[in-house]
Amino acid sequence: MPDYSAYLLYTPRQIFAFRIRYAQYIAAQSDAYSQWINRFPAREWMDYLAGVPEQNIPVVIGVICILYIDGNINIDFNESATKIRRDFTEEEFERYFV
Repeated sequence: MPDYSAYLLYTPRQIFAFRIRYAQYIAAQSDAYSQWINRFPAREWMDYLAGVPEQNIPVVIGVICILYIDGNINIDFNESATKIRRDFTEEEFERYFV
């Protein structure tokens, strides 16, 4: 199985460089990415890279990292960054656990 964890953005330097390089793409696509991910079922691992061309995987992962950092989505990556799962929204959490 592939390991895409090297494409995750961890350091301020990585985050800054990605934001600069892909600023126009992030601005144009962030809403679409957020809506796409927020339609995933909560707490289920999803193969979010299915059908993504290999050369586009670093950008997809980077944009998802930016959306997470900015608080637009709440997700977890698996260890190899090949799957993500969406965390509960506040409303979902209250519905299931309160």
